Amino acid sequence: MTNTGEPTSIPIDCAISPPVHPVTCGSAAPDRYRYRGAYRTMQTRTETVRVKGSGDRTVQVRSTVHGPVVAVDPEHHVAYTKKRSWAGKELESLFAWVDSTQARNHAQWEKQAERLAISINWYYSDRHGNIGYFFAGHFPDRPATQDRRLPVEGTGTMEWHGIQPAGIGNPHILNPREGWLANWNNSPAPGYPNSDFTPWASADRVVVLQDQLAAKKTVSADELWQIMKNGAFTDVNAGWFRPLIRKAAAGLPADSPERHVADALAAWNGRNTDEDRDGRYDSPGTEIMRTWLASALADTLGKSLPEDVAAKYATTEYPVPGKPTPGSQHVTAGGQVLYNALLGKAATVPQRADLLGGRSATQVIRTALRATADKLTDEYGSGNTADWLAPAPRHTFGTSSYLGIPMTGKDAELSGPVFMNRGTENDLMVATPDRISGHDVMPPGQSGFTAPDGTQSPHYSDQLDLYVNWRHKPMYFTEREVNENLESTERLTF
Repeated sequence: MTNTGEPTSIPIDCAISPPVHPVTCGSAAPDRYRYRGAYRTMQTRTETVRVKGSGDRTVQVRSTVHGPVVAVDPEHHVAYTKKRSWAGKELESLFAWVDSTQARNHAQWEKQAERLAISINWYYSDRHGNIGYFFAGHFPDRPATQDRRLPVEGTGTMEWHGIQPAGIGNPHILNPREGWLANWNNSPAPGYPNSDFTPWASADRVVVLQDQLAAKKTVSADELWQIMKNGAFTDVNAGWFRPLIRKAAAGLPADSPERHVADALAAWNGRNTDEDRDGRYDSPGTEIMRTWLASALADTLGKSLPEDVAAKYATTEYPVPGKPTPGSQHVTAGGQVLYNALLGKAATVPQRADLLGGRSATQVIRTALRATADKLTDEYGSGNTADWLAPAPRHTFGTSSYLGIPMTGKDAELSGPVFMNRGTENDLMVATPDRISGHDVMPPGQSGFTAPDGTQSPHYSDQLDLYVNWRHKPMYFTEREVNENLESTERLTF
């Protein structure tokens, strides 16, 4: 899912409300902002949040014509709001989702997809063998002069012209010639502008899925499940950097530390697994790939960018033992920039900055190989690459949202034995001429409800073992299927 909105910067006049006397921005929160030649008063409300085991907390929420205020820079008299193209269309989107389940064909389904204001990858299949895709969402018609890399000027000079007509600005397709569709939060179409924080580039993890599908003339349901499993453990960076490393290491002496590291990396199957569940990865390739990438990023972007910017881009974002694991891992923006820099003139993006510091790609790659050999030899006390088996971080189901907002207590955190780059809900649907059947798994359980006294739902973690062991449960679609598997009934009267 992507964000169909953008940050907006607005000039503010800091004063207390009601204004008793003028104050500086540093001494009070803003309450007025400039829009279309005049100052307006922000809408303000106070929310009380009850916190278990702690006192109530109050939060003051402010909003402008563009949306809620998400940040304030009092020193420069600027506030930032979040403008959302789906604001006010939440129920319409919900009904579109519900009504899509009653569609009798692709045309009826696509009409509901056009109603959906939130941006999401949506798929269609039917018993006649048709498959379709629609990149749903209501996307703004922005001014041609807007630089989408920067917050929008919010004084009224750069307002949206409206919303793009549904279906025109939304990539969609029915029955692609390949016979299959694959998406992993990647660009829905070549050159499509990204409106979210997930970077889109040619080096993208979706290729892990696409390559597996392209290698098959037909695919069974079990094979689809295996393709997802392969994707969950495949290192998202290895497929892009290993060919470059292999090429750069080809001329090195066979007994050099750099060559030993490169050879161990080449022998690796590219997957970060712990099949024997001993708490360590099965191959030294995992540790070598991560260390090499961190070294290469530090030696290029880390030296070329300001320290605060490099902290964001010169990072691998691999999971680390003892810390909450990411919900999902991509080829990072820094990794994509490094990949293009190493490609040089062969890159799809023109290289206007020398991130390699006047060196060749081969020199940069070999320097990172040597740094990897030195670091891991020191860390593991051995120059034998077979000993470089890194601790495998557990797969955690965190207690905070992706925005860092707590959803429950830290004591409610659950985990599995090894990180899997995998969706928190996995669905397998099979359409045949006579019926549609489905299986799914939604870890850690069907219900995350915890009562005020601490009692958890009996379904709180009932799917964790299924998820960890790559199994799934059946979905019941027909009334007969539901009745045959009924455990309890609750009737609501009103």
